Amino acid sequence: MDTLLEYSDLQSHLINGREVPTADERTESVEALNPASGDELWTGQAAGPKTVDAAVAAARAAFPDWAKLPTPE
Repeated sequence: MDTLLEYSDLQSHLINGREVPTADERTESVEALNPASGDELWTGQAAGPKTVDAAVAAARAAFPDWAKLPTPE
């Protein structure tokens, strides 16, 4: 099977521009599939509540500055 991304053992998450190990005791994997072909794009570790909370907190903190950025014309 060909994968688009080479993340066969992805064990972290991108939060606030940094690769962060999962903060939870979760061990299950998540597969991302190409909806057109059904081919696997990547497999990674599922995020649990602590990891999701960290990502949401980072997004909320970044939002005010991000919202001030000009939009392209």
